[in-house]
Amino acid sequence: MKNTGSVSRAPGRASAYFYLGECYRALNRGAAARTSFSRCAGYYAESEFAGPASYGVAEILFNQKDYAGALSLFHRSAAKSKESPLALSARYFEARCLENVDRKTRRRIFINKSPR
Repeated sequence: MKNTGSVSRAPGRASAYFYLGECYRALNRGAAARTSFSRCAGYYAESEFAGPASYGVAEILFNQKDYAGALSLFHRSAAKSKESPLALSARYFEARCLENVDRKTRRRIFINKSPR
Protein backbone atom coordinates (compact mmCIF):
# COMPACT_ATOMS: atom_id res chain seq x y z
CA MET A 1 0.00 0.00 0.00
CA LYS A 2 1.36 3.38 -1.00
CA ASN A 3 1.28 6.31 1.46
CA THR A 4 -0.23 9.26 -0.36
CA GLY A 5 0.26 11.68 2.53
CA SER A 6 -3.46 12.09 3.09
CA VAL A 7 -4.80 12.04 6.61
CA SER A 8 -7.21 9.31 7.53
CA ARG A 9 -10.45 10.51 9.08
CA ALA A 10 -11.21 7.11 10.58
CA PRO A 11 -13.08 7.29 13.89
CA GLY A 12 -10.77 7.11 16.88
CA ARG A 13 -7.66 8.25 15.03
CA ALA A 14 -7.36 11.48 17.06
CA SER A 15 -7.64 9.61 20.35
CA ALA A 16 -5.08 7.07 19.15
CA TYR A 17 -2.52 9.79 18.42
CA PHE A 18 -3.26 11.49 21.74
CA TYR A 19 -2.92 8.34 23.86
CA LEU A 20 0.15 7.29 21.89
CA GLY A 21 1.67 10.65 22.83
CA GLU A 22 0.78 10.03 26.47
CA CYS A 23 2.46 6.62 26.35
CA TYR A 24 5.60 8.04 24.76
CA ARG A 25 5.72 10.78 27.38
CA ALA A 26 5.43 8.19 30.18
CA LEU A 27 8.38 6.35 28.61
CA ASN A 28 10.42 9.61 28.51
CA ARG A 29 10.48 9.60 24.71
CA GLY A 30 9.90 13.31 24.28
CA ALA A 31 10.46 13.56 20.53
CA ALA A 32 8.01 10.76 19.76
CA ALA A 33 5.48 12.19 22.23
CA ARG A 34 5.75 15.61 20.63
CA THR A 35 5.22 14.13 17.16
CA SER A 36 2.11 12.21 18.22
CA PHE A 37 0.61 15.19 20.07
CA SER A 38 1.40 17.47 17.11
CA ARG A 39 -0.33 15.13 14.68
CA CYS A 40 -3.38 14.99 16.90
CA ALA A 41 -3.57 18.76 17.33
CA GLY A 42 -2.77 19.51 13.68
CA TYR A 43 -4.62 16.87 11.69
CA TYR A 44 -7.62 16.65 14.01
CA ALA A 45 -7.91 20.26 15.19
CA GLU A 46 -11.68 20.00 15.62
CA SER A 47 -11.59 16.88 17.77
CA GLU A 48 -12.04 16.83 21.54
CA PHE A 49 -8.37 15.81 21.84
CA ALA A 50 -6.96 18.89 20.08
CA GLY A 51 -6.83 21.00 23.26
CA PRO A 52 -5.16 18.36 25.44
CA ALA A 53 -2.75 17.47 22.60
CA SER A 54 -1.77 21.14 22.21
CA TYR A 55 -1.17 21.23 25.95
CA GLY A 56 1.05 18.14 25.67
CA VAL A 57 3.26 19.74 23.02
CA ALA A 58 3.33 23.04 24.91
CA GLU A 59 4.37 21.29 28.11
CA ILE A 60 7.26 19.60 26.32
CA LEU A 61 8.38 22.93 24.84
CA PHE A 62 8.01 24.67 28.20
CA ASN A 63 10.22 22.06 29.88
CA GLN A 64 12.80 22.62 27.13
CA LYS A 65 12.62 26.36 27.94
CA ASP A 66 11.18 27.19 24.49
CA TYR A 67 8.74 29.69 25.98
CA ALA A 68 7.93 31.46 22.72
CA GLY A 69 6.99 28.15 21.07
CA ALA A 70 4.93 27.00 24.04
CA LEU A 71 3.05 30.29 24.37
CA SER A 72 0.78 29.92 21.34
CA LEU A 73 0.14 26.24 22.07
CA PHE A 74 -0.94 26.94 25.66
CA HIS A 75 -3.24 29.65 24.26
CA ARG A 76 -4.74 27.21 21.73
CA SER A 77 -5.12 24.56 24.43
CA ALA A 78 -7.02 26.93 26.70
CA ALA A 79 -9.34 27.89 23.84
CA LYS A 80 -10.00 24.32 22.69
CA SER A 81 -10.17 22.49 26.03
CA LYS A 82 -13.58 21.52 27.24
CA GLU A 83 -12.25 20.61 30.68
CA SER A 84 -12.05 23.55 33.03
CA PRO A 85 -8.95 22.44 35.03
CA LEU A 86 -6.94 21.93 31.83
CA ALA A 87 -8.00 25.33 30.47
CA LEU A 88 -7.02 27.02 33.75
CA SER A 89 -3.66 25.27 33.77
CA ALA A 90 -3.06 26.29 30.14
CA ARG A 91 -3.84 29.94 31.01
CA TYR A 92 -1.44 29.78 33.96
CA PHE A 93 1.40 28.41 31.84
CA GLU A 94 0.58 30.88 29.07
CA ALA A 95 1.21 33.66 31.63
CA ARG A 96 4.43 31.97 32.76
CA CYS A 97 5.60 31.88 29.15
CA LEU A 98 4.87 35.59 28.79
CA GLU A 99 6.98 36.25 31.89
CA ASN A 100 9.89 34.31 30.43
CA VAL A 101 10.05 35.52 26.84
CA ASP A 102 12.27 38.52 26.21
CA ARG A 103 10.85 41.91 25.26
CA LYS A 104 11.66 41.59 21.55
CA THR A 105 9.87 38.26 21.28
CA ARG A 106 6.91 39.54 23.31
CA ARG A 107 6.57 42.58 21.08
CA ARG A 108 6.65 40.38 17.94
CA ILE A 109 3.96 38.08 19.39
CA PHE A 110 1.63 40.96 20.18
CA ILE A 111 2.22 42.65 16.83
CA ASN A 112 1.31 39.43 15.03
CA LYS A 113 -1.87 39.07 17.12
CA SER A 114 -3.04 42.66 16.68
CA PRO A 115 -5.84 43.35 14.16
CA ARG A 116 -4.79 45.07 10.97
